[in-house]
Amino acid sequence: MKISRPILIALFIIIAVVLTYFFVMPSYKAFKKNQEELSYKKAEYVAKRDYYADITSLHFALQSRKNDIEKIDNALPVGSNFGQLIYYFQKQAVDSGLIMKGLFISQSSLANVKKSGGEISLSISLMGFYSALENFLTNLESSSRLFEVTGISFGSSSASASTSSSKSSSLSETQFEGDGPRSFSLQIKTHSY
Repeated sequence: MKISRPILIALFIIIAVVLTYFFVMPSYKAFKKNQEELSYKKAEYVAKRDYYADITSLHFALQSRKNDIEKIDNALPVGSNFGQLIYYFQKQAVDSGLIMKGLFISQSSLANVKKSGGEISLSISLMGFYSALENFLTNLESSSRLFEVTGISFGSSSASASTSSSKSSSLSETQFEGDGPRSFSLQIKTHSY
């Protein structure tokens, strides 16, 4: 039995179409789907790589400006750390040549700062010479933390108190000139956030 050539060709074409439809087309669809997923994953990878590259460059930029950031953190501290504040004033007083007799924090400042941060009002009692007070105020002014001196009270010197009975001081001597150390009281405001 011999099959004619045109029928055989038609039969091969039909078998090829059926095999293509059932075996090749599903593989081709899966290939196209995988190709789309691959392009999506590549785009996602490139976006994440760019994101992390930006974060890395920002991290290095922040690290290069670390001193500036520390100054800002000192100027605007988060929360209230009264221990650091008291230590700072003691250190500045000693560095300026003053003796700190007392530091008083107002009760309203304590209550406000513990709740949400805000203004802190302090009163500092110091003893020393006027030049030392000037150095202390200069140090406060050049500090990275924001301090506002709202008032200064001057007391008498211990040497002038003992010699107050003798009124033979010269006219050129003012109350800011003298031999002995004097007492000072400063009212200072600062903030915490």
